Amino acid sequence: MAFLLSAWVPSSNASKPDYTHPWIDPSGELSVGEFVLAHAGDVSLGRQKFRALGIQLLLCVVIFSLFAQCTIRAGVLLTYSHGRSISVWCCCIQALTGCITALVFLAGSLPNGPSCRVDVWTATIGLTVSSLCIHVVLLEKAYVVCNRDRRLLVIAVLLLLPSVALIYSGIWISYAQVDEQGFCLKIYAPMHPWIKFWLDASVNMVFSSIFLSVILQQYRQFGTRAWGRLSRDGILIMLGIILSNTLAALGASLHLLGPLSQWLYLVDWAVTSILLIHQLAYMRATLRKRAKAELPKHSQPAINRDRQRLPS
Repeated sequence: MAFLLSAWVPSSNASKPDYTHPWIDPSGELSVGEFVLAHAGDVSLGRQKFRALGIQLLLCVVIFSLFAQCTIRAGVLLTYSHGRSISVWCCCIQALTGCITALVFLAGSLPNGPSCRVDVWTATIGLTVSSLCIHVVLLEKAYVVCNRDRRLLVIAVLLLLPSVALIYSGIWISYAQVDEQGFCLKIYAPMHPWIKFWLDASVNMVFSSIFLSVILQQYRQFGTRAWGRLSRDGILIMLGIILSNTLAALGASLHLLGPLSQWLYLVDWAVTSILLIHQLAYMRATLRKRAKAELPKHSQPAINRDRQRLPS
């Protein structure tokens, strides 16, 4: 997986090179393809780097195909909803952003492609947009569950607005670098993953408390039958998204995978996109089945319905 998008290394564990601007590193101005071609003269190193480049191209295509499928499915759902569903819009934007990010990294693997710095900036902006889209979907669901209490909107907006600072931290306080093996690395400040963790954790705690209260209420009322209702309503999917987001942020903050810890954000991005599209498609299919089941009743003449109401 190290060959796909980019690996992130905390700045405390790497020596900062000498460069003119605080957000530009000379090696980060090269694309992975240019770096590989620059070492093509060495047979042993060139063979290893070309093999890594081939794996990167393959994985980029796989990731792009995944997000492209989610984008197409979200576009279909958006068409059927006539553009009136905020959740479908967010899913479409999130998946489309993933496609753009994958395409940028795919182009960066080619000669004269985008530099490592462009790749890192694209990933930073894409991850921030994806996180905001996910939280908007969670907010919409929690808003409906709370009987459209506007106080929840105010609290959620106040907690989500600071997330924009992640773009500043991920771009202006970090820099891109291509290492000797040809990996595009993001050297970031040690506080960056913890900022993201606490920003996500604060709003996730609000949504989790709301969804857990609904689960407890449904379980007390319906017992074990409540799990089916909660699954159809998407409550369990929402909790799964919150859990995935929390584990990814915590794992990246603790550097559980070393320099590849930030890969957890990308995994969370893909998982949440698939879960959301699946849930929205399932809810649409359920509504269509209900509409078909109720169609014969509405198609009967009014006089027949009146006769059916008369006592025998």
